[in-house]
Amino acid sequence: MRLWPEVVLRPRTFAAAVCAAGAIGFLLGRCTTPATSRIELVGSETTLGRDDQGATRIETVIDGDTLVVSFRNSPTGEEKIRLLGVDTPERGQSWYAESKAELQELAKGRLVQIEFEDPAAARRDKYGRLLAFVVVDGTVVNIEIVRRGWSPYVSKYGGERYRRELIAAEEEARAAHRGVWSTR
Repeated sequence: MRLWPEVVLRPRTFAAAVCAAGAIGFLLGRCTTPATSRIELVGSETTLGRDDQGATRIETVIDGDTLVVSFRNSPTGEEKIRLLGVDTPERGQSWYAESKAELQELAKGRLVQIEFEDPAAARRDKYGRLLAFVVVDGTVVNIEIVRRGWSPYVSKYGGERYRRELIAAEEEARAAHRGVWSTR
């Protein structure tokens, strides 16, 4: 007794079946393609999920240097962004809650522009987060986090694009004893 009926395919039918299977596989692959390959760049901004002003919205702040941005055209609908040029305290360290609250105040729920170190190529860190600068109302949030004293300027992942501004922001925060530079 056979469980499956015997199927006899003629050469033309077989070729059509192979083409159909290939097309279905291609389409399924396109539908599950990670957002990384779907980000298109124009100058220094993403076109993925842009509204009429070319901005995206911050949905969640994870910590002082990581947030989630909504992208309407992304297969997942969102991307994690790691701020370039900063390294705020991690969970369990002093100033963690304050640096996270500062980033929430600056960006959460607001329309932002996303800029990459190299406008021609978005890069990711080892955790898959996009490495970027976030701009709100003309203010580069990365620089503002450093200016407010929640991070030194760190060039581990990049940050050369705003290097002078980040160094000046760190010097200002240190001199004013702000954030992590304060003597609590």
